[in-house]
Amino acid sequence: MNRNRAFRLGSAEAGHLQELVVAQDFGRLLRHKLDGLFPKPADRKRASDLLAGFAGGDLESARVRLAILRLAGADFAKIAETVRGALEDGEDIVGWAERPAERHAAMSGRKLSPSELSKIREQDKQQFEHWLTEYEIVA
Repeated sequence: MNRNRAFRLGSAEAGHLQELVVAQDFGRLLRHKLDGLFPKPADRKRASDLLAGFAGGDLESARVRLAILRLAGADFAKIAETVRGALEDGEDIVGWAERPAERHAAMSGRKLSPSELSKIREQDKQQFEHWLTEYEIVA
């Protein structure tokens, strides 16, 4: 990411974000990530407008938009490019955002043992959850 301002959250904030992760409240998590990546309101609006190119108001649409941010970071051109990719295959965008190591392993053609796959999936899950919670929620 271009603007990595990760810091330790207070226990109350960290607990609240963890609840959102567990509940898979992708809409609120998306707003949280937009606030963290784009502290300037004009930039946040621009990013939101670009993300709106992936239409839909359902849970999965918010999940895909969150995945777009994970892959593109705070780069407006990459957000626009990733939105175009999501319009073709949103599932693929979510897969690369949430399970990158698993995707890389699958693309390598190497056969993984069940324990190797389990370990990769757990690492991917931890990395994704860390990314989700690395910025403070702006009230």
